[in-house]
Amino acid sequence: MRLTTNDSIKRLIFNNFYSFFSSTCGIQKYQGCSYSAPEADFALFNSVFETNVKQENLLSVINNMKKIYQHKKQFCWWMTDFVKPKEIQEALKHEGFTIGNPFSGMFYNLTKPLTFTEELSSIHIQTVTNKEELDTWIKPLQVAFEIDDRSTAFCANALKSLFDDVRFKHYFVEVKEKVVGVGSLFTENGVSGFYNLGVLPEYRHQKIATALKYFRLKESQRLGATVAILQSSSMGKALDQKIGFNSVFDFVPYFSPTAR
Repeated sequence: MRLTTNDSIKRLIFNNFYSFFSSTCGIQKYQGCSYSAPEADFALFNSVFETNVKQENLLSVINNMKKIYQHKKQFCWWMTDFVKPKEIQEALKHEGFTIGNPFSGMFYNLTKPLTFTEELSSIHIQTVTNKEELDTWIKPLQVAFEIDDRSTAFCANALKSLFDDVRFKHYFVEVKEKVVGVGSLFTENGVSGFYNLGVLPEYRHQKIATALKYFRLKESQRLGATVAILQSSSMGKALDQKIGFNSVFDFVPYFSPTAR
């Protein structure tokens, strides 16, 4: 059956999201679930990304995923329009999972011209050119998302291992030789995904995040992408809509009870 335009866009957003985390965190399969379990305790790195199970198997699958993640402090189960069956949401809540703040899957049509304001053009965006720079580059992300040291090191090492992968690009803003804002691109199949946006708290409200987004839109066009996608937090959604992104569907995280 041919997908509608809206469903096709949803798939573009989800497939880029899935491929990005497959590359950085690794994906394993268990009874209709696609999940990652990296050597890190940050819940979003330990996630069930895709679920397609029979309704009668819900509880056994949930219990077995809990066993798989028993050595982790916490893990996340993502709910999207593609999760089957929908009843799993109630089952997870019954098992003590709590709903986190949703992220909005959004897309941007890159076939139209882009223009920068003078204010944004004055913010100098630089490109990471050496994988060893990622140890410094990642610091704003660690602060912005309150990521523990071990998980931060895992993320930096994962991105280092993928540094020669042409799908990945990393950018930063520097103030007085200090990295204060960062962002990544993951471009695959003509779709450019925006990831890893972080700005140090003391440098927020200075258009740095906006400049990083506009710059990545221009870079996406240069790289030949026709669509840009991202998962926007409730806090960042208004800015993304102002830039020109359109909201399509939600990614809703369900967090497991804390193990320790």
